[in-house]
Amino acid sequence: MKYNIIGDIHGRTCWKGLVRDDAVNIFLGDYLDPYDRDRIKPGVDDLANLKEIVQFKKTHPETILLLGNHDWHYVFSECYSRYNDKYADEFSDYFRSNWNMFTMAYSIADKILVTHAGVTRPWLNMVGLQNCLTPDEIAQGINHFVMDQLGFSYLMASRTFRRGDRMGISDTASPIWVRPMALLAYNAVPDCFQVVGHTQNS
Repeated sequence: MKYNIIGDIHGRTCWKGLVRDDAVNIFLGDYLDPYDRDRIKPGVDDLANLKEIVQFKKTHPETILLLGNHDWHYVFSECYSRYNDKYADEFSDYFRSNWNMFTMAYSIADKILVTHAGVTRPWLNMVGLQNCLTPDEIAQGINHFVMDQLGFSYLMASRTFRRGDRMGISDTASPIWVRPMALLAYNAVPDCFQVVGHTQNS
C-alpha cells in the first residue's frame, strides 16, 4: 500500500495536482485561513476548496482528512491567527455537518503516526492515554475522543493547558498545537516515526 501525504492547505488548490489514484491520500489539516500572499479570498475560495476536498473523500472513501488548529478554532470558537469572524458560523456549521469526514490521527502499518502537529508522551499521560504505546494504539485512542465533541474540545483546546501550550512549546501541547522542539524532546513513539504538518519550513 502506498501513502501520499498532503500538507497544510490554507485554501490552496495545489492538492488537485498532488492527489494520487494509486495511494491513500492523507491531508494534514488546516483547510481554511489562507495567507495574504496566496491571494485567496478568505471565506469564499477557501470554503469552496474545502467542500471540494470533502467531496473528493466522498468519492475516494479511503482518503484521510485530519483536523488542524485552523479548522479547530471554527468548530469550537477559539479565536486565533487569521480567524475569520465574518464566515466563522458558516465554517463551523460545515465542519459540524461533515464531522464524520474528519479525524485526528492515523497510523500507517503501526509504524508511523500521522497527525497535524504531533503527539508527545506527556500529553498522552495527561489525557489518560498513558497505556497507548504504539502508533495504532495512539491513533485509536485519540480518535475515540472525536466521537465525543465536548470531551474532545476539552482535551484538544489550548486554553485548558498551562501557559506555553497555546504556542505549542510545552511538552503537554495537543496534537494540533505542539511544536517541533517539544515533539522531538517528548516523542510519544520514539522507536517509530511521526509525520506532521503545522510548522512551516523556512
